[in-house]
Amino acid sequence: MAEIISQFILRGGKGLEEDGICEKHKEALKLYCQDDQKTICVVCDRSRDHRPHSVVPVEEAAQEYKEQIQNRLDFLKKERQELLEFKTQDDKKSQDLLKTIEFERQKVLSEFEGLRQFLQEQEQLLLGQLDKMEKGIIKRQNENITELSKEISLLNKLIADLEEKAQEPVLDFLKDVTSIIARSDDVKCQKPIPVSSDMKGHISNFTVKTVVLKGALKKFK
Repeated sequence: MAEIISQFILRGGKGLEEDGICEKHKEALKLYCQDDQKTICVVCDRSRDHRPHSVVPVEEAAQEYKEQIQNRLDFLKKERQELLEFKTQDDKKSQDLLKTIEFERQKVLSEFEGLRQFLQEQEQLLLGQLDKMEKGIIKRQNENITELSKEISLLNKLIADLEEKAQEPVLDFLKDVTSIIARSDDVKCQKPIPVSSDMKGHISNFTVKTVVLKGALKKFK
């Protein structure tokens, strides 16, 4: 007992298991019990508690879990890449739609220039529709950016945690590896509704209106 206390003091109060030693049998923790998900020594392996369990060397257990983590990292990075690509494409579509709206606005202003007094009510109506569509696109774009940024941030955090976990020493690595793997399995990334999904039709309808308007204005010139 005195020798154990002396060793404990020399280690600065650290437990034996932190040094890779079984606290119960003072043997090296060279095995991993897959049933109990903990490291054990050869004496533990022969005990009644672990005899019927599936036991493998710690290196083999660590390698198996690292492969699981790598598989999840590959999947999560692919998910992140898809979200990033979706965000880029969605932003481009938003800008294209906004440019189209601006072009339509200028067409409206040009057509109404000669008959502004007579058609002022219609001009304001059409411009109001454009403003509404523009605000709708910007609102959807901002919502999508917020949602995508949140999803990407969560993926970045989980990927960083997994990469950090994969670099830990074997014994520390095995302590809660199943928990972080379970976290990665629970990830379900959802892409938001694209900006263009419902706005393109509205803008196309508006383009038809401006064509009709242009034809009507020619009759007054």
